[in-house]
Amino acid sequence: LTVEIPCLSVSAPGETTHSGLGDATLGTKLGIWSESAAAPGVALSLEAKLANGDETRGLGSGAVNYGGLLRVQKTWGDFTGLGNLGYTLVGEPSIHGERQPRGNPWFAALAQFYALTPATSLLSEVYLKTAEEPGEPNRFAFDLGAKQNVLSWLQLQAAIGKSRRAGNEGGPALRVYVGI
Repeated sequence: LTVEIPCLSVSAPGETTHSGLGDATLGTKLGIWSESAAAPGVALSLEAKLANGDETRGLGSGAVNYGGLLRVQKTWGDFTGLGNLGYTLVGEPSIHGERQPRGNPWFAALAQFYALTPATSLLSEVYLKTAEEPGEPNRFAFDLGAKQNVLSWLQLQAAIGKSRRAGNEGGPALRVYVGI
């Protein structure tokens, strides 16, 4: 079971910066088959993003989304490679009484983590997400980060990333993530 509640600071050139809690996400991961010496592990993640953030201040989307993600993972010694492919059913929010059309985006990622110690890993990811808003560019970006296992059931994670497209087209210009 996962619960994510982002704390955001959102700004655009020439606009007021807004800070606060964003849309919460509830999810779960179901193992399809376990990794073996010869084959990768495969899992399915399901999640629901709630509409609790203030969409008028850019802190939420204004609609509930439902997503699924097929995950593949294979470990060789201290190195683990991951592949993800997902699809999201995006709700159409209403902002100031006006419906905002949205598309259902695809998501694909290749990632890896390298175990420095049994409790500490370095992470990297490159990903593509198709646009939700009509006319907007697709996102092609990367993240670099670290993961620290605090307890058997608790991890601390941190990452920083940005768009790999010219002029940060499709965003993000900068993404900072810290999570438990």
